[in-house]
Order: sequence, then structure tokens, then C-alpha cells
Amino acid sequence: MRNDYKEVLGRLKEERERMSLSQREMCQHVGMSQGQYCKIENGEQYFSFHEVKKLSESGVDIHYIFTGQRVHSRYIKDIEAYDFREIICLLEVIYSAVTYYCVLTPSGFWRNLYREVQFIRLLDANQNFENDFFVLLRRLNGLTQREMALQFGMDTKKLRMLEKGQCQPDSELLWQFYRDFRVPPSIVIKDRQGLLNQAGCFLERIDSESKNNIIAMVKAFHMKN
Repeated sequence: MRNDYKEVLGRLKEERERMSLSQREMCQHVGMSQGQYCKIENGEQYFSFHEVKKLSESGVDIHYIFTGQRVHSRYIKDIEAYDFREIICLLEVIYSAVTYYCVLTPSGFWRNLYREVQFIRLLDANQNFENDFFVLLRRLNGLTQREMALQFGMDTKKLRMLEKGQCQPDSELLWQFYRDFRVPPSIVIKDRQGLLNQAGCFLERIDSESKNNIIAMVKAFHMKN
């Protein structure tokens, strides 16, 4: 287990305690034995894709666990009723606005934020991006299958299966996608609340720069929906 993955496990325990859940109660949400869950918190094994999805459905803040970002409720208030597709549309608005300001005023803040919103380019609310998302992600970063497989410490055959939708990423791989490409796990597991939190985190950081034009664009989008 990589040392920086231990931070994910620390936030997992923190989130469980925040919700006043015992390990036994947590493993019931996920659908596993307490012994298995203990091994996960101790870093001896990983959640499967479906276990992460069940965890997100239990009300646990998956976005915080994997990214360390916790959004303040005031940034969610106006958009909390959005469905998954509408949140993707909102992210597309945010991406366009960040791109504009990155070109107009290329400060370190906007360049860094622009790098973080790159995953939005892979999304399309009107299409099913699910099956080719990992292919598009690899190509966006200019990697061959061999290079990407080496980066994630897997064989090329497993990566091919992942790209074809024949297998799903476990919790370690979901974390690696975020660590290396800033792709939040909520995109892959289709977690509406996690994606909402990601949008809120972007808005929070934009607002800290007092870029009211972007906030106005988001509000205009909200009024249309």
C-alpha cells in the first residue's frame, strides 16, 4: 500500500466517526463482514468498485474521503436539487469559465485550477461516456496503454479490460485516477452527491478569487434550469 493512500484510510475512519457509525454498522452499509472491513481500514485490502458505490449510497462523503476536499453547504444550496446530468452541465459551464480566465489572466491560481478541471472535457451530458471514459482519459494525457498500465502498476491486459468495461476499478485505482489526473471517483461510480460536492468545491475556490462573473454565469445557468 502506498503511503499517500493511508490518507484516504484516515479520512475513511474520520468520516465514519463523524457519522457516529461503528465498524459493524459501516460494514452493513457496504455489504461485507466486519473482518473484511477492518482489513480495509487497516490497509490490508481495498474496497471493490461496487463496495465504493454502496458506501456512497449510505450517505458517506466519498468525495472528501478520496480528495480531502469538503465543501461548505452555502455553495451547494442553489444546486442541491440537480440530477447527475444537470451537474455535468454545470461543470461544463465552470470549465468554460475557468478556461476563459486562464487565457485572460494566466495567474498561478487559474493555471492550477485549469489543470484540475481537465476531466470535464471527457464528459457529455447528452451521451453515454461510461464505456470509453478510460480510453479518452488516457488519450487526453497522451499515454499509450503500456505507459498508463505501468503508471498504475497493472498489466496491459487488465487496462484493456478496464477500457472495454469488462472490469471495474477498486478503491486504490479510483484514488490513483484522482491523484494522477484529478478525476473524482464520483464520475466513475456515478455518485450524484459526490459530483455535486466537486462542483461546490470549484465554486468555493472561484469565489475566493472574487470572480463574480463566473458566479453570475452559474446563477444564470441555475435560473434556466
